[in-house]
Amino acid sequence: PVWQEQPFVLAHGDPRVFQLRLTTSDNSLPLPVLYIYAAVKPTAHDAGGDITGFDSWIVLCGPPPPKGTKSPDGSMDRGGTLEPLPGLTMDSSGNDCVTDKPDALRAAAGASRQWSKDTDVSQARWVRDGDE
Repeated sequence: PVWQEQPFVLAHGDPRVFQLRLTTSDNSLPLPVLYIYAAVKPTAHDAGGDITGFDSWIVLCGPPPPKGTKSPDGSMDRGGTLEPLPGLTMDSSGNDCVTDKPDALRAAAGASRQWSKDTDVSQARWVRDGDE
């Protein structure tokens, strides 16, 4: 499949939450819409207050499960937490969670940093303005 678009939202707050919506244009292999959430912590700003540098990490549902923990149906290793954070509910796969509470998502974004290895944290810097 070919990714067709990547609309995103960057919400205010501390940390800021980045939501990325991925879709595919290949109808021969229909894939569901995929949402990815990351925490964004600004580390630098320009004179106008725009973000010019940031750290980011993936938002987790809670602490990672112990190694060897199996999915609810026992078919594979479980990727999602056994202890979802307040306001989050695990799906039937045991790998993803949902919420309808923005504060629960923001709290999960902040808490997820403690479970992210330094190698899992992306650092970005604005280099230059592109053509406008």
